[in-house]
Amino acid sequence: MQTIKRQNIDYEFYFLDKGFYPKNVALKYTEALLYVNYFGIMNNQVKRLSEKYSNLITDNSKDRMLHLLTRIAKEAESVYAQFKTNDQKLDNETLKNVQVN
Repeated sequence: MQTIKRQNIDYEFYFLDKGFYPKNVALKYTEALLYVNYFGIMNNQVKRLSEKYSNLITDNSKDRMLHLLTRIAKEAESVYAQFKTNDQKLDNETLKNVQVN
């Protein structure tokens, strides 16, 4: 979110259904839908969304979620430092690797 805010890009949040599919999203021609495909497990939703929305941006953030996987097996306190490091890296990210399908 920090990257979007730094670029002064207007944004709105949307709701997801139980299958993590966006609910009631109507885009104007100049708007895009940003969808996070955590761990690459939402590929079916990404395919459906790409058929519905011409301005779809997919965030494949799986390489930055190690602390979440570690959290499944360990106590929160043991991965907090890793979480903070990851959070700082994300705050300093720039927009890159845009792929048009």
